[in-house]
Amino acid sequence: MRREYRSKRYRVNYKNIVIAIISVLAIVFAGIKVTGWIFKKDSTVYLEKKYGNQKIEKINKGKIVYLTTPNKKLNEILLENANKVKDKIKENRLYDCSSALYFNTIAQVNCSLKEGNNVLEYSKLAFNITSNETLTFDKIFRDNTRRVTDVVKNLSEVDKNVINIDDTHITLGNDDKNVKIVIKDNVHLFKTGNGLPTLFQNKQITPRQFTYEKGKKIVALTFDDGPLNAVHGKIRDLLNQHNIPGTFYVIGNLVERNPDEVLKTYQSGHTIANHSYTHPGLFNKNLTNIGDANVKIEYDKTDDAIFKVIGKDATTTRPPGGFVNKKVAALTNQKQVMWSVDSLDWKNRNADAVYNAVKQNIHNYSVVLFHDLYESTYEALKRLIPELKQEGYTFVGIDTFLELCKEVKNGYCNIADRY
Repeated sequence: MRREYRSKRYRVNYKNIVIAIISVLAIVFAGIKVTGWIFKKDSTVYLEKKYGNQKIEKINKGKIVYLTTPNKKLNEILLENANKVKDKIKENRLYDCSSALYFNTIAQVNCSLKEGNNVLEYSKLAFNITSNETLTFDKIFRDNTRRVTDVVKNLSEVDKNVINIDDTHITLGNDDKNVKIVIKDNVHLFKTGNGLPTLFQNKQITPRQFTYEKGKKIVALTFDDGPLNAVHGKIRDLLNQHNIPGTFYVIGNLVERNPDEVLKTYQSGHTIANHSYTHPGLFNKNLTNIGDANVKIEYDKTDDAIFKVIGKDATTTRPPGGFVNKKVAALTNQKQVMWSVDSLDWKNRNADAVYNAVKQNIHNYSVVLFHDLYESTYEALKRLIPELKQEGYTFVGIDTFLELCKEVKNGYCNIADRY
């Protein structure tokens, strides 16, 4: 009896096992269907991210596959493109589009016109479904293309307008000749607002906008070497009080130490510009003699420090000590901006001396050099600003100054790229 009981106890119920296996497989494949996972021939698994639905229309014994997505603007573009190839459809020809969504924002649409197995035409479209715009090279990459070419050696040899984006790469160029950029390794190259990961992690900032009075004399107040101490904020607040813009040529490592001050200054409508990372401005140690690699570090680290705070690149640089040459300038896409009036506040740390240095040399289309480091500079500005207003001056940021200089013939405008 004991032996019979044990035999029944350990008897295998194969029917129940088969049912259990079938149930598990059903659950697994149901999950695969829901998530869109597909098993490829190489046994790897990936997530299919289809975006939109397809509708097939037969034309002249050929076919057009119309793609419809949840985005109205993108649908208009796709329909326009499909209608352009209608006349080319004939027997054994197929116009087909595939789509996928990446980073929850970028719809990548690739279309081709085929005759049998031969591809006659193709197009690639990267579209931001949040901003409703097609992503071009200039909308993806930050303004310093030299940094892109440092990463992508053969960029000039491919068509930058043919763009394919997926989870891991940006591919520039056609199928025959292209370059690939690994996204996760190059986030420092990407602008904000295009859906790609970027150095800027905050919400988009809308700074205050200043206007200037036409017909008046032009002056741009510029401030170097901050933000180091409380004087930076005092000068910013003084400019705000008088409703005038300033341009701050910041030191990169100080931006990293005082990001909140830089953000406040930018939000107040003032221009943030590049003044190197460590300020190599001595005769025996400056941008002209520290080597190309170090010049790139000085510029690029400061650009990144600024970008992380305000989400935009500086448009101009000022070389420390004014030491610059063509070789140095070629390492950045930004204009090298000098000055036409020196307050000498770094030398004469006296409010009266600073005031006199400016008042005795001020002229129409002046770019005045100050440093937002000294209390004496702040005190001098308290006198200078209202007096200059009374004398018929209007104040502009450096970008506006350079734009205005394009419209006039004034020797004092020659303060950019002077080497």
